[in-house]
Amino acid sequence: MLFKSSINILIYSSVLFIIINSKRLKREISNYEPKCLHQNTAVDQVIPQTQLSKKKRFVLFPEFVNYINDWRYLNRPPEIFYWIANFYPDKIDTDYLHRYIKHIIQEINTVIQTDIKITVAQDPGEANFHFNLFDYTKCPMDDPQATTDNVKILDQLLIYPIELTRKSRYRAHGGIHIIENDRPISTIKLNMQQTYLYSDDFIYDPIIYTCDDEANQCEIDLYWVLLHETLHGFGIEVFD
Repeated sequence: MLFKSSINILIYSSVLFIIINSKRLKREISNYEPKCLHQNTAVDQVIPQTQLSKKKRFVLFPEFVNYINDWRYLNRPPEIFYWIANFYPDKIDTDYLHRYIKHIIQEINTVIQTDIKITVAQDPGEANFHFNLFDYTKCPMDDPQATTDNVKILDQLLIYPIELTRKSRYRAHGGIHIIENDRPISTIKLNMQQTYLYSDDFIYDPIIYTCDDEANQCEIDLYWVLLHETLHGFGIEVFD
């Protein structure tokens, strides 16, 4: 049954702030070809759902200011080199992703002392922010609906059973993991089982977030979800 969720948005997002031991996920990345790791446990989810609760909010602030000196704010590079691995460009136009990502960083820059520069990375190995769009239940190489030609990616894609994605409400995630030389990499993932909606109105209410829980099928504002997950990519929790 479809229902609107304007309260406790974070509950539907699963857990979005994670630090993963790089040895568990690290692989050879010399050519950045997509590879998948099939998981039967919820690796992306490390905080019990019962501990999550937040009021409806579609704002960037005050979270960024409140956590700017917090220990959880682990990744605050002076320049963001970002990389998009979009395996479903027919579902989400990559040009919109570039536009939204740049707008989010511009908004962040309005409240910090030194602006963060933003640049599209030359290759995945250069990027410190990664935006990965894939179906959590299907390896792109096995999905005729996916586009894999010339799509490069840094990490392995974690692929889960359908039932686990439903139970864990895997819809979108953002977090940090550590790679070589203790370098933090921020990764934002969108589960392309969902439908993401475009909007040119960056501050509006209510947020469109309707879901069929049993099927794990949702309609979600694309700008809002990128904003929310990118904050987690900086290491910012958004609890009240």
